[in-house]
This record gives sequence, C-alpha cells and structure tokens, in this order.
Amino acid sequence: MPGTQSRTPRPARAENRPKQPVASKAGRANGRKEAQVQTNLNHITLSGNLCRDPRLEVLASGEVVCDMRVACHYRARNAQTGQWQEHTDFIPVRAFAHQARTANDHLKQGDGIALVGRVCSRKLDDRWVCEVIAQTIQFTKRQ
Repeated sequence: MPGTQSRTPRPARAENRPKQPVASKAGRANGRKEAQVQTNLNHITLSGNLCRDPRLEVLASGEVVCDMRVACHYRARNAQTGQWQEHTDFIPVRAFAHQARTANDHLKQGDGIALVGRVCSRKLDDRWVCEVIAQTIQFTKRQ
C-alpha cells in the first residue's frame, strides 16, 4: 500500500516475555540440576634426551612396555644471587604396544625425544611413583 511504512516489531513487555531460569546458590535453575563442567586436565609435553637405552619388557598379559627416562634441561634464576643456573629433571616415561617397539628399535642413550602424554601414578613395590604415559613420541635431534 502506498503511504504505509513497515515497522520493526517492538520487543515484548517485561510481563509478556518468557521467564529466564534463575540460578540459585545451590546451582539449580528452576529446580533442575545444571550441567557441571569438567575442569580436570592431565596433559604433558616433554622435550629432552634419553638418559639410557630404552628397556623393552613383555608383561605376563602379553602387553609390550618400554621404560625410558628423559632428561629435561631448564634455566632458572637463583633468588639469592640473581645468577642463571642450569637444572635438569629426570622424568620416567612408559610407552606401550607399537610405540614401545618403535622406541626400543630406534632410540638409544642421548637421542633427542619429544613426547605428549599424561601423568600417571602407580604403586611400585612399597612406594608410589609418578611417570608419564606416552601417547605420541617424536624423534628429535640431540639437544
């Protein structure tokens, strides 16, 4: 129609709008439980050199395991003297199945390695040990 203009619709009045759920202090919205977000993360990336030749072992279950120890170097400033100091951490790493065989066949003491994995703790004899379970392993140059 000539002379008429199209209008944009007005927002509904507050009393006509659908009510939004309001979260209470107990973590509920309108009587329903809210989904909780998982915040745990177990992910580690290491780069260093092998301290010794990998050790391949076949467990009683037939599973193949390769134990390694990775030396990771870093620098930190001494709080008292202000001088930079070199530090080295020796981190135990375990690889399973195909990665265990590959690491045992191609790596030797002093070789560079970069890996991604997760930290795991287990009881070994009468003590607890933390180690990295390798998920991916890359061979690198000596660092």
